[in-house]
Amino acid sequence: MAVFIIDQSMKVESTQGTSIGVETIGTPGKNSISSIFSGSQKQQFYKQIPFRHNNFSSKKDLHLRLFSYLIFLTIQPCFKKRDVMVIDFEYQGNEQKISDLLISIFKRHTGIYLDRGDIRFENVGKQALFAIN
Repeated sequence: MAVFIIDQSMKVESTQGTSIGVETIGTPGKNSISSIFSGSQKQQFYKQIPFRHNNFSSKKDLHLRLFSYLIFLTIQPCFKKRDVMVIDFEYQGNEQKISDLLISIFKRHTGIYLDRGDIRFENVGKQALFAIN
């Protein structure tokens, strides 16, 4: 079992770039992964999915979905069944919604059935990420 500790710099609703940083514990080889989603990529994304033409109940829902997909795209190549995600408190009060989104995304795109226990939310912070190694 590997543990994926996930932190984000710059929330997805920011007009600047967002990066997802991941440190892994219990995996051989590579111990850190990151993805960068630039401000221009975000603008393209939002132009392709205008808020008024989608089925999201709020812009916050759209941001939570984008955040969840960024996590998925970052860890999916090395995430296995029984691995665990520890996600920093980025959107407090929305942990259940993010868990539900990740469970759905992994099931739909990989066939991996996650349990709510596979996804935890903790105060990670950048110091914690760098202290792992």
